Amino acid sequence: MKQKTTKAIAAITFACSLLLHPLALAGTVTFTPPPENEAPKQTAGGASRNGTQCLSESTVAELMTPSVQPLMPESRYGTTISERPTILVYMPETSAPEAFFILLDENSKVHYKSNIPISGEEGIIAIELPEEAKALEQGKNYQWHFVLKCNGKLHPRNPSVDGWIKRLEANGTADLRGNPGATLEDAALLGAAGVWYDTIATMALLREALPTDPEIADNWTNLLGSVGLGAIAPAPMIGTLDSASAMH
Repeated sequence: MKQKTTKAIAAITFACSLLLHPLALAGTVTFTPPPENEAPKQTAGGASRNGTQCLSESTVAELMTPSVQPLMPESRYGTTISERPTILVYMPETSAPEAFFILLDENSKVHYKSNIPISGEEGIIAIELPEEAKALEQGKNYQWHFVLKCNGKLHPRNPSVDGWIKRLEANGTADLRGNPGATLEDAALLGAAGVWYDTIATMALLREALPTDPEIADNWTNLLGSVGLGAIAPAPMIGTLDSASAMH
């Protein structure tokens, strides 16, 4: 009975949130960043090594072409309500046959790691933590790293990016992320609540399901543009973690 009451309260909280976010009702997806004091101190400026190893000659020649980029705000910090969130990374054309992904907990201990086969095409890859990966703990910060394995090997100069993620309590939004029936309104509610990872993952899901929908396309472009990533908004989705070989 207590559990049912808790769920009922959560549902009421969620319903009330609809009234507080008129843009969500209109299906306009905007992102409200969480307070800066929530981010770990190590996130200042974000870290990346955008070298030119194993990138195509055209990418290197065109200085305005983005290198490997996380689909994240400039702070490289974001939140999720998912036990196993999706992380999106943009890759330019590359000769690297695979990438390495690792997720660390607050004590720098390995939470999950995997080698990810990649096609070499330009596009956005969705790194989906599988069921065998331990669920993220609520209230904990995690850091992830994504590195291209040039010539199949890891090297300090290889292009790489990283980011931080914190799992929050769902508070009535538990069924929004990852739902095949997700809508723009769901994405708008997540964005208004400052839940970056699930906002962008929901938008990617909608964009992939309805690639010709102009409203979804506009919201996707505007959302990425709002965090300085407008240049990579046209990039297609090119793969997920489903084909990855997990390393234990």
